[in-house]
Amino acid sequence: MAFPIPEPPQLFFCFRLQYIRCLLYNSYIGKAHEPSLIKKTTQPPKHYTEGTFLRAMETAGKTVDDDELRDAMKENGIGRPSTRAAIIETLYKRHYIRKERKSVV
Repeated sequence: MAFPIPEPPQLFFCFRLQYIRCLLYNSYIGKAHEPSLIKKTTQPPKHYTEGTFLRAMETAGKTVDDDELRDAMKENGIGRPSTRAAIIETLYKRHYIRKERKSVV
């Protein structure tokens, strides 16, 4: 008994159906997922250098949560370009910050 050869559209449908069955079998039944836990710790943010400290003063409004305060600080940041150096020197004199190697702590 000879099987009839399907016409090209039916042949395409048969291959496509077989492909979908294969995908379903492999993705849901064939592959078992083994959950695993990896112990990791978060890293603290890096210390500021003088350059990154100046940049943080310029863009200080981006990290503020309060909408009104963010809008007020968005354009200027902390201080004006001409006063930022004086602000940093005052922070050093009052011992709010100190320099360790290249970092500002």
